[in-house]
Amino acid sequence: MSRFLLPLLALLLTAPSALPAAPAVHPAPPAELLETNTLCEIALHLYRWYMDETDIEKNADSEQATFLVRSLHPALDPEDRSQLADILLPDFGIQVRLKKADYEIPELNTVIQTDHFKIIRVSRGEITPAEGDVTIQIPYSEMRELLFRMRNEATFPDPELGKRLASALEHHLHEDNLANRDRDSSGEQIIHLAPLSPIANELWAFWETGRLLIRFASDIDLTNHAVWDHENLMVDVYDIDEQVVVSHHETAGSNAYLTRDQVGRDLYNCIVLGKRIAVTPRKKPLPQKEEAPASSDEENDSVPQ
Repeated sequence: MSRFLLPLLALLLTAPSALPAAPAVHPAPPAELLETNTLCEIALHLYRWYMDETDIEKNADSEQATFLVRSLHPALDPEDRSQLADILLPDFGIQVRLKKADYEIPELNTVIQTDHFKIIRVSRGEITPAEGDVTIQIPYSEMRELLFRMRNEATFPDPELGKRLASALEHHLHEDNLANRDRDSSGEQIIHLAPLSPIANELWAFWETGRLLIRFASDIDLTNHAVWDHENLMVDVYDIDEQVVVSHHETAGSNAYLTRDQVGRDLYNCIVLGKRIAVTPRKKPLPQKEEAPASSDEENDSVPQ
């Protein structure tokens, strides 16, 4: 038996060892997201819409503001060439999901495409660095000074888009008047528009007389007239008397509520930093009275003798 084992043993000893597994390849994040200007725009958006005094105070002595930039490659539909990425701020426990839209809508015979990455989601939680993340650091003192200097800067839609937005709001008020009989949306209505963000395709408005917060969002840049041509707008409406909670844990699984902190920031951006406009909703046309058919006597009276 040994004459069979010896050759086998020799073969095993001389066989080449298995090659080590090739290291995973992590595509580099898009260059646009590594630019200081883009990171500062994201920081300003977070400062205005998400951060509070505790975020600033706990990092007051930090020397660097750290950004982790992560490229994402989820499975998408064949006609969807959109790019996705995360930017994480570990010192603040904030994760920002961004998207550069590039996809087709065959039924509309159009292509939805943006020139730059835009924020589509912001969440909080513990940040765990991952292999392939690119770390960018900006002196915290410079970041703090920038945010303080730009805290009140505001950009609004141009006149043409402003008219279309007013028309969309007017349409919403008209529909609301039909759906909510107890909400008086007759006469002049006061709307407060929040400033546009250069890094997010969303716009908030506060309907003061109706006590509603309205969020418009789109994959197309809101400053692009195509968004209005195709009416590719998503609209979320929140009643500040009925849809406000202290914590989302109170309404787990539902996105129909805002927290008091969110409402406070939204109202600050709409009323303090925003633009006040007056809108007069369209009047609902009065129903036309149908004329009763003429009686036989009237018909006979109308016939010449």
